[in-house]
Amino acid sequence: MTVEAFLAECAEHNDLSRVMGLFTNSIIEQLTRSAICNRFHTTESRLARWLLMTQDRMRSDDFRITQEILSYMVGVRREAINKSATSFARRNLISYTRGHMSITDRKGLKDIACNCYGMLAMPV
Repeated sequence: MTVEAFLAECAEHNDLSRVMGLFTNSIIEQLTRSAICNRFHTTESRLARWLLMTQDRMRSDDFRITQEILSYMVGVRREAINKSATSFARRNLISYTRGHMSITDRKGLKDIACNCYGMLAMPV
């Protein structure tokens, strides 16, 4: 769709313009909250938040993910992810084997996750 066609649709349909504004605001809010979270919260709380949000979006307790990808998503080195994931596994919060993650204790992860999880979580 061209910019001109999109602007014409927005002009013709106020609801489209309103929904797009709400969507844009939501994305900006999520980016801002994620930046604040990455700056001020611990690796463990950020990893717990990210795992919970992934579980919400995947609608599954099991998913494929590598420590390298997790390190990019949480904003830390892979070694920090390894340390936190190992700690989570020891506490039976997750099961993790070579790129396969299973969340075994959602409540336990919620207890560790920072309050950003509630602010960024999608309704399930």
